[in-house]
Amino acid sequence: MNIIEATRKASEKNKYITRKVFNGIKIQPTDTVDACIAIKSGTDSCPRWQPHLEDLIAEDWEVVD
Repeated sequence: MNIIEATRKASEKNKYITRKVFNGIKIQPTDTVDACIAIKSGTDSCPRWQPHLEDLIAEDWEVVD
């Protein structure tokens, strides 16, 4: 699915979005000043994640816990 579809589904279920190429990094879209928060298992989060063009046009987004 595309990033819009994934974000909508994730926000409805309070989950995260990711792509397989992210190797375990998941993104938490928010309406806060932190914008989208990148989270990698076992490490600190990184606020204000900025997608690359490839991320914006990709069709392989998925919703994860």
